[in-house]
Amino acid sequence: MRLSVTFAGTSMLVSCLLVVAIFAGALLQRELGGIILGFFALSLVLIIASLMAFSAGPVRVPGGRCRSRYGGRGGRPECPGA
Repeated sequence: MRLSVTFAGTSMLVSCLLVVAIFAGALLQRELGGIILGFFALSLVLIIASLMAFSAGPVRVPGGRCRSRYGGRGGRPECPGA
């Protein structure tokens, strides 16, 4: 869960840099297409990594219990490795 939040937060920061690069390019009248494309691609990679990290395992719920994302009782263990 922490890894997913880290990836999502980093994706948001890269998106902010993307907006800054767009405005800086317009203000300075420079072509920053490569930098803008790089920021956009990195942002997409990070948000996909965040989604993959989020859906990778069980979710710990308050109270010390654990519940599977797949319904919990479908033959899968409730807390693998716990």
